[in-house]
Amino acid sequence: MCGPGAQRFRDDFATISRRQKAECGTLPTMQAVRRKGLAGITAVLCLAACGSDQSDILKCSESKVIFDPYKRKICAGPCRDSIDCPRGTLCTKSEEESDEESVRACELRSSDLQISRKTLLEGFGVQAMTGKLETTEALEFAWKRPEGARYVQCALFACAPVFRSAAELDGEWLVETSAATAQIANYDYCVIADKLSSEPEGAFNLRDPDMEYRPPSAVTVPEKVDGKKCGIHGCAPIDELLVGCWAYDDTRIVAATNLTSVDFTLGPHNYGQIFANSDGGCAGDSLRVCVLEMTEAGTTGETGTTGETGETGETGETGTTEDGEMQQRPPLLYGICYEDECVRPCVYDDDCSGALPEGEKTAVTGGIGFCAGMTCQSLQ
Repeated sequence: MCGPGAQRFRDDFATISRRQKAECGTLPTMQAVRRKGLAGITAVLCLAACGSDQSDILKCSESKVIFDPYKRKICAGPCRDSIDCPRGTLCTKSEEESDEESVRACELRSSDLQISRKTLLEGFGVQAMTGKLETTEALEFAWKRPEGARYVQCALFACAPVFRSAAELDGEWLVETSAATAQIANYDYCVIADKLSSEPEGAFNLRDPDMEYRPPSAVTVPEKVDGKKCGIHGCAPIDELLVGCWAYDDTRIVAATNLTSVDFTLGPHNYGQIFANSDGGCAGDSLRVCVLEMTEAGTTGETGTTGETGETGETGETGTTEDGEMQQRPPLLYGICYEDECVRPCVYDDDCSGALPEGEKTAVTGGIGFCAGMTCQSLQ
């Protein structure tokens, strides 16, 4: 961002920094601004989140380390939300249990397990703003800043954004998540491109390499581990590429768009080199993301739009509900390169064989793998 808008942003950031220093004894970082905006920092201050009125700290009985693509810790066992799942999977509930006692597990996206189009609206607890993916000439997400807002932040996600409320210490989360203090807790691991703007309307250009998001060095420091396929950057499946924006004024986030799926075959920039090649193929780079052939991804069917965002489904039968949600999502589009072939990601052997599950299923080590024939082999 440049020009008068950039100076206004710097002035606002400086003012809020002084306020947080006076009230909490700490300074906000630009990284925090990316995750939740100036409004998110202000909301935390307004609710005295730096004080002693916080709810309990979220803890897990056992943790494990994964690389997807950067080293991080997740809670082992039943997942609370998709942060506790390897990238490429979502946290689901067992249908055999009640909602209060349900056992959650990490599984691949399916017709019964989808990323909600309204994730940003529900996570921030705000109204909808205009956003539409333009694909005719350029590939960009056009938006219009809602009345009363001052800034718009847009991001391209490689996995589902998850909302949590931050505790006092960096990296800790509260048990209860409030929309007033919620932030995108997995921003560093999911966002591959982003843009902040103070203009009244604009477009997020998904072919501009300058839009690439670079997580802080503390997150991206490579660490090779003997015997591990994913001890360095790369080797992390994705569910979908999703783009969306949110807007905020001086004190809070006020609006957000629906999330819109971006088909990699439309030619976005290969941000972070997460795909093996810019054309979605596999030649010369194993264990990176690729575009599945239609025979692997699913059959092509009718398409429809998703209301406000005007999105069109890539494959599979789609439609529109009254609130703009997809009735059915496209089948899995992205896989993992293995021996120059794009193969499906998996959690269980059944994901590779297509067989109906019988009895208790055993997941691969690390929570996600790739299909080597009829067997699911671990990526971790």
